Amino acid sequence: MLCDICRQLNCGISHSCGCSCDFGGFGRHSVVPVELDNEAIIQIVRRGSWPIAGVVDEAKWPRQDTFNVLGHTLQHTGSVRQDWGQTRRQMWGAFWGNSGAAGAKKLSVAFRLKLFFRAVVPIFDFRCSRWPPQASIAAEVDTLQRKMTAILLRLSPMPGEDVQQFVRRRGRAARALCTEHGWWSQRWFKRTVAWDAHVRREDKLFSWSGNLVEYRGQSYLTERRASHNGRTATRTSSGFVCRRWHDGVAFARESLGDAVL
Repeated sequence: MLCDICRQLNCGISHSCGCSCDFGGFGRHSVVPVELDNEAIIQIVRRGSWPIAGVVDEAKWPRQDTFNVLGHTLQHTGSVRQDWGQTRRQMWGAFWGNSGAAGAKKLSVAFRLKLFFRAVVPIFDFRCSRWPPQASIAAEVDTLQRKMTAILLRLSPMPGEDVQQFVRRRGRAARALCTEHGWWSQRWFKRTVAWDAHVRREDKLFSWSGNLVEYRGQSYLTERRASHNGRTATRTSSGFVCRRWHDGVAFARESLGDAVL
């Protein structure tokens, strides 16, 4: 005898929920079949619930352009621009509240840098690992690091030095210190490559990220381009195509070169 949920699903996935149905039973069943493939997982994620009759309840699951999850801001376009903007604002807040505060003027440069790496950099580390590396945001990341470092140095104009000369001298000092401690863009690229290796590990059977990262990846897009004269034919509307994960990882590996991960 078929249960109500299994009768509606008709998904063709074998399971062991206890009823005599040949389909995958979810909802009130506690057993999720291990035979779920990437396609089934994506359908579940897209609908926000188990795919009963293929109908989405828009009142219960309204469509959103952004989604906040575990401290990250996800956009429906796949862009990380909004998440990066929010991260940058939080980093400035932590900077002015710690190493850039008025009370930190009495500290030496070494102690201000130590406070800087303890209070500001972890905010960036927490967010950047899931961002597909890209040149435009990497340049903004390094600019932010250079600006904060220049403020930390608290240099003063030398006698007879005009404003432009002072700004160039301070910029050179900040750039040298950033190079000594490592640029944040390189830090981002290394963390991304390490995270990609982690989610693609062999024992990722029960990892959502491990299954999602392989869904319609590079090989799928290559096949689509081969079948549609160089186009993927996967889009329903026009607009800027954001950097895909596998392209970002390839860009990071190329940028790092022989750097030790």
